[in-house]
Amino acid sequence: MLEWNGGFCESMMRRTGLVVLGLLVMLVMMPTRLIAQSLEELYQQAGAAESAGNYVEFETIIRKAIQLYPDEARSYFGLGIALDALGKLEEAISAYRKAIELDPKYAQAYYNLGNMLDDLGKKEEAIIAYRKAIELGIKYAQAYYNLGNMLDDLGKKEEAIIAYRKAIEIDPKYAKAYLNLGNALSDLGKKEDAIAA
Repeated sequence: MLEWNGGFCESMMRRTGLVVLGLLVMLVMMPTRLIAQSLEELYQQAGAAESAGNYVEFETIIRKAIQLYPDEARSYFGLGIALDALGKLEEAISAYRKAIELDPKYAQAYYNLGNMLDDLGKKEEAIIAYRKAIELGIKYAQAYYNLGNMLDDLGKKEEAIIAYRKAIEIDPKYAKAYLNLGNALSDLGKKEDAIAA
């Protein structure tokens, strides 16, 4: 009888072990779906914090998203926005660069990176970022306008003129682009063209 009981206990231990193993396999297979769901919930919470102007909370929530899903470019992009709003430009640049590293075709991240580099006076780097955003298909008049400003500041008037004209093509009511186009044309001695702009 003891032998049978021992066999029974041993059998139960094996079954319990199989059940535990089965549960572990289920847990390993499920987290991707659960993380993705909680990531979207975090993005909703972050969006609410951003809309309320609470960038400290926005940053905190986005950092949680990064902890849960570190390979998600959108999380680093959101972190860049939060850090920019908090005046942490160097950190924002790092966040945008990480977003680009994870998704090299993230046009909006290149655009925002260009803005941060511009704010820090890194015009050559800003030009590269704006050009990459444009190359990837961003259709913001502001991207062309900002590119034009960087080029104009570096004395590349002809290239600036092309950028301002593209900004105007995208947004024909973009008054600042007309003004800067006129100024660039005037700087090149093209007074008639400047007046027409």
